[in-house]
Amino acid sequence: SDGPEPVMLNLTLIPPGEFVMGTEETDPVAYDAPVHPVKLTRPFYIGTTEVSNQLFQSFVDETSYRTDAERAGGYGMTGGSWNRSGNYYWKNLGELPVQKTAPAVNISWNDAVAFCEWLSRKTGAIYRLPTEAEWEYACRAGTQTPWFFGDSPEGMAEYAGFQGNAEGKVHPAKQKQPNPLGLYDMYGNEWEWCQDFYAADYYRSSPSENPTGPTEGSERVRRGGGFQQPAGQMTSYIRGHGPPETPSRGAFRVVREIPVD
Repeated sequence: SDGPEPVMLNLTLIPPGEFVMGTEETDPVAYDAPVHPVKLTRPFYIGTTEVSNQLFQSFVDETSYRTDAERAGGYGMTGGSWNRSGNYYWKNLGELPVQKTAPAVNISWNDAVAFCEWLSRKTGAIYRLPTEAEWEYACRAGTQTPWFFGDSPEGMAEYAGFQGNAEGKVHPAKQKQPNPLGLYDMYGNEWEWCQDFYAADYYRSSPSENPTGPTEGSERVRRGGGFQQPAGQMTSYIRGHGPPETPSRGAFRVVREIPVD
């Protein structure tokens, strides 16, 4: 059924521009290096928040989609810690209540792409996962420091649910301050899938204009860190990665393309 976009999807316009992606810091990990200039030539919309349980529910209601976690097991809380079980998926987190406005978690890359395809069909617009470059550009919001709020991770508690304040749980969106572009939970809450294949050495050969990642690979990129990460690791440039079918550390936000005239 064609209809207006669900009300719980808020998007933020990101103008085109240039930035320096990555870091020179190779300790503890070299794959966030080297820094390299990137130019994004087109504006795009990105989700103001991660896709919520409420919005993911609309997708499942309309399509009867079954997530990878429902097929192979996901993660939930028992006795205050996270464990894997065949019963856990986005709608069953064990002892942790599934809250409407919290990001949908236990979402694999495959699941996130299926959601984007549904939303595209439903609205007639092109929805997809952000490229890694789009994600970092939107996260940095014009800054070149490791964190969009400065050179030190002190103050992370104002912006993110992370190891220091999240009590090991995912939380509803918009409980923390947004970044300078008005995007919430870019750091923390839960890792976010990007469109790109992952390759440790990609930055050495990445094109400078509108990079979209390697042409092949066995894993996909995640960004932003989650509720179990220490603040020091949750930089604008930190890269995570995992197989496309894993629900581990899985949440996402969408990009809506702006058609070229």
